[in-house]
Amino acid sequence: MSDTCFICLNISNNKVCCSCNIRSHYKCWASFLKNTNTPDICPQCKCENIQKIHNTRLRSQLRSSLPPLHSDYKQVIPYLTRLLYICHTTVGIEQKRIKLIQLFEYLIINQWFIHQYGQFKNTVQNKLVEMYTCEPNWKYPSEVYMKLFNTQIYI
Repeated sequence: MSDTCFICLNISNNKVCCSCNIRSHYKCWASFLKNTNTPDICPQCKCENIQKIHNTRLRSQLRSSLPPLHSDYKQVIPYLTRLLYICHTTVGIEQKRIKLIQLFEYLIINQWFIHQYGQFKNTVQNKLVEMYTCEPNWKYPSEVYMKLFNTQIYI
């Protein structure tokens, strides 16, 4: 079993097929699903056991379109600023969670920004740890931490 993403050939922990255990990063997998004609079939073993995102009530609004992939920090900073302002001004726990998921989905797609700026990386790590410890029943922060930093949250 290989631990490499079948698209970019870098190490990945995200299995996308239950039969053959093919692996792919979230960003690579999203790009593959967007550009393929057969999104329900595994590209390696051709079975229909590929990973699908569960359409929960909380995520139903978010999965209709992927966040944009930006290649320049001049595009990322205004977009993050807008998302952070929306998160800050949102009222209600469920609505705030939806906005936080949008923010972190954007960061998952644009991981290069986090890894390029160390201070921002530390801020994101600290915020995810804080969310994980404040709301232990909400598993989303640990999922995001794993996708962004390829490790589990350590408290």
